[in-house]
Amino acid sequence: MLGDNAIWDHCDVPKALMSHDPLLGSTWKDDGTLVSYVGFRVQHDNSRGPMNGGIRYHPKVDHDEVNALAQLMTWKTALADIPYGRAKGGIGCKPKELSNSELERLTRVFTQKNS
Repeated sequence: MLGDNAIWDHCDVPKALMSHDPLLGSTWKDDGTLVSYVGFRVQHDNSRGPMNGGIRYHPKVDHDEVNALAQLMTWKTALADIPYGRAKGGIGCKPKELSNSELERLTRVFTQKNS
């Protein structure tokens, strides 16, 4: 029944989450070694305006967690009447073990893969 387009045409609910496959990104550490990381991106809702959201850096981040965070942010902005849709990203890393420049390079690789 949920697959019936006629139902969705009459709802103010997003038809589907835009969820990317896991993203693999590699970046150079300050010591010259190449390290690969896994990241996720979920775009939950754009019915209230352009989507924005942050990136969660955590070694155990997974798709389900990023999806839940994106949904929570959708509710928060809707309840506060903020005209934005919500999305969220996550990168599996230990941010406290990365220097500021390593974290910046990792973020740039991740955001370029999402565009």
